[in-house]
Amino acid sequence: MIDYDVKVYASIGFLNMPVDREALEVLLTSHDFQAFEDEVARQAGMKVVANELWRVMHRALGDLSAADIQPGEVAGYLAANRDAAAKFILALQTRPEAHPDGEFPEGEEPDPDEVDHQVELIGLARGFSIGFAIYALLIAATGPDKLTPYLKNRRIPFAKKEARHFREVLAQTHPAGVQRLQSEKEGG
Repeated sequence: MIDYDVKVYASIGFLNMPVDREALEVLLTSHDFQAFEDEVARQAGMKVVANELWRVMHRALGDLSAADIQPGEVAGYLAANRDAAAKFILALQTRPEAHPDGEFPEGEEPDPDEVDHQVELIGLARGFSIGFAIYALLIAATGPDKLTPYLKNRRIPFAKKEARHFREVLAQTHPAGVQRLQSEKEGG
């Protein structure tokens, strides 16, 4: 019999470290985590869209597994760096290229009649902060670059350029800089 976790990893296309599913569910359903995401979304002028827990867990399991990070590391990072993490997320989430509308230079937007479909941004999915926490934790990882291979694995376009940008934003938004995160990662 195949374990559900193995099926999840296989369906995403890789087999990495197993992720503690119970710890992930506890994180996603915790009041503190949800309050943090609600506040960040509010600051971004958005809302958190309710989604079925299994969908959120499926996505988070794949992301955490590819990064070789456990939910406890994400929870620890968000708890220890709440304000800085919010600034990091907002800096990345509110840049124009983070949204479909930022795809076209001003004045060159396509005519609505010429577009096959309209993209309506209704909010952020619960668990959105996990991806940003993964970026921060991978930047803080000691040794060789772990962020660029992760971004390539997750099929993020221009992975090297994005990784460089994420590092710059993290250095700006975390008052103690990346070294503080590195020492937290080594100690935890």
